[in-house]
Amino acid sequence: MKSHSSDSSAKGNEDRREQLAMISVLTFPKLVTIIFEMQDKTERWMELCKQAAVEQDPKKLMELVAEINQLLEAKERRLGIIPPKE
Repeated sequence: MKSHSSDSSAKGNEDRREQLAMISVLTFPKLVTIIFEMQDKTERWMELCKQAAVEQDPKKLMELVAEINQLLEAKERRLGIIPPKE
């Protein structure tokens, strides 16, 4: 039986492979820029989730949730999970 951590690790590896496949046709400088942007966005939504978990102010919590949703929707669009906005 697989542990939850190995399942999430496998999913993370799969996501990374998909991302690399999507950007493999780009030039090297552009590739480096995209990788750094992806890391920044991943860290950002994860940090916002940590903040939201302990936020006591309802208004601030709603602002955090709205930004988390926006970042995750952008990621889903990049991965082709949901169609691009028109």
